[in-house]
Amino acid sequence: MTSATKSNMIGMQHFLVYGILLFSGISNILFEVGGLYIFELALVCAAIYSVLFPNSLYYLFVECLRENSHELFMLALCLTFFMLVGWATGGSLANAYTDFRSNFVVIFGYFFASYCLRNERGSYLSSLGVATGVCSLIYWAYMYKYGLIETKFAVPVISCVIAALIYRENFNYKMAVASILLLVLMSAVAFYRQYWLYVVVVMVLLFKNSSKLKVGRFNLFPVLLLSMIPILLIGYEFFFNVVAGSESLYIQSFGKTQDLLNYIDGYSGLSESDAIRAGYFEYMAQFWYKILLPHGLGYKSYFDAIDPWFGQYLIEANTIDSLFFYINFHYGLVVGLPLILYFLYSLITNPSYNIFEKISLLGIFSVIMLFDGAQATVIPRSFWLGAYVAFISTRRKIRN
Repeated sequence: MTSATKSNMIGMQHFLVYGILLFSGISNILFEVGGLYIFELALVCAAIYSVLFPNSLYYLFVECLRENSHELFMLALCLTFFMLVGWATGGSLANAYTDFRSNFVVIFGYFFASYCLRNERGSYLSSLGVATGVCSLIYWAYMYKYGLIETKFAVPVISCVIAALIYRENFNYKMAVASILLLVLMSAVAFYRQYWLYVVVVMVLLFKNSSKLKVGRFNLFPVLLLSMIPILLIGYEFFFNVVAGSESLYIQSFGKTQDLLNYIDGYSGLSESDAIRAGYFEYMAQFWYKILLPHGLGYKSYFDAIDPWFGQYLIEANTIDSLFFYINFHYGLVVGLPLILYFLYSLITNPSYNIFEKISLLGIFSVIMLFDGAQATVIPRSFWLGAYVAFISTRRKIRN
């Protein structure tokens, strides 16, 4: 083993430690006290580790904080305002603070990823993404072993999306392939339909440059396809038994997808979960004046009664089914809509991408906005939401 290889392995150990402490579900296990996730304790442990074992990723975090300290402070004050609004309008201060905390992690994820990309340190972000994916699969194995998985298993799959795309930009196709395989495995264990859309988009973007997918004289395009076959064959029976053994998992994985396809074909109506997601947009269009001003942070305080209008649905409405609804409900249309349009404009006008790449990245962004408000409220996933927004909007030089 060469000294360079040993150095890379030692460096990756630090990424895995941060993945365990901060960026994967393992953190929820380690720092759950009395049924509550104490993220502040995770930060303290990460800080102690950084002092005992100084490393380049830690120094990068510090550099980012120094460069963006003023912006982060001002945005923290803004979030404090929205937290107090949520409390003042009848919500729980504890729940409002929980949203404050996770929303601030979104902001930090954005600034950190943007700093890495602008300063040609995207390799740190991609390595952290891979480490997060590995830790998330370990977390899944733990949850599965002890029978703690119910209907769905939320994992920060966006971490591997970003990792694969950065490796693609840097022509590191071996690691891009590894990131996609991680993404496939994470999507398989998560039982979220939209995750497979991420897999398709990332693979299409990678395969579009198939002529450059070479290691030596070998083209990795067919190698990638062939490498997935044994994984799918080995994993098929296992995952089939997992799904078949749970009615809720079967409905989540296949039932809802079949319902959506039947609706598209005109054979049936929308499923209850898809119908209420459509209802959020109908509500915003019909009663836009009710969400013109912010309701403040703290989605749990609005879980039972966002508005009597939602009483027509068979399942209970909440503000985390759709990130678009989450942003515009809690921050108000006066803040939320311009914010979303700004990042869309940043992607559309970003000279770092060609038109095909822009459409593909917009597709992922649209799926996130439509289906997954929890991206902004679950800390391991919220960091990667901010990182993805930075990835699509940050202008930087990309080798062609």
